[in-house]
Amino acid sequence: MRKPKLVRWLVLLVIGALGGTVVAVTYSFGPLSNRTSVSPTSPPTQPVSPKIGVGPGSVGGFSDRPHIIPGQPTPIDPALRADQAKPRFKGPMGDFLVSPHEWAELPPCPQPRRPVTAEDVKASELYSPVLGGAYVGHDDDRAYGCADGTIRVMGSIPALRRYFVGPAKVAWDAPLDRIVLLTVAGHPAIALLPIPGWGAPYMLELVVVQRFPSGNKPGIMVFVGHTDQTLDEAVAKAERIIGLRP
Repeated sequence: MRKPKLVRWLVLLVIGALGGTVVAVTYSFGPLSNRTSVSPTSPPTQPVSPKIGVGPGSVGGFSDRPHIIPGQPTPIDPALRADQAKPRFKGPMGDFLVSPHEWAELPPCPQPRRPVTAEDVKASELYSPVLGGAYVGHDDDRAYGCADGTIRVMGSIPALRRYFVGPAKVAWDAPLDRIVLLTVAGHPAIALLPIPGWGAPYMLELVVVQRFPSGNKPGIMVFVGHTDQTLDEAVAKAERIIGLRP
């Protein structure tokens, strides 16, 4: 079934950024089925709107929304109301910077962009069989790389791997008691936990820094989220993306 397209983000530099801070959020976001990847073994089959953000950065990204399910419950669920009443955390946390509505920046992309091939996908250090292919965010149903062939985002929500420069920002708008630090496959990671007592799925998000930026080399960030997986399951998936697990 084709899911409805995402309504225009409130503030878009995503994965860069998108706004909204309270429960009155009416956009919807699509699952993995609402995007196409260029697979090393098969061509893309379904167009995706360029307005869909996948992976933090100027060409789409993790949506820096207030982390709620589309629409506003009526009446507001008590668990959701209690969570929204808590102060939102903002600032450094371990190796990360919690910065509501602002994800870590993508590196510059030399122009003009060019379509990527299956060979480009498999040659990229971001490639993982778990992800399937490069992010597609254009009306002509093609994945694009930079002029030098660089693919900056591989995969799509609910799992992707992408480059970043600058601080390892996560765009979460949440209280401190739902943000936790952990280690995944030996790498620093941070997770946004679901709202306690609220039965909505697709709340968990996990970000792992596989590599920090150094010199002219961008960092690598792994994202798993927008699924009903447990934290342990999200960690296992991130480990498979990184290559620790088969």
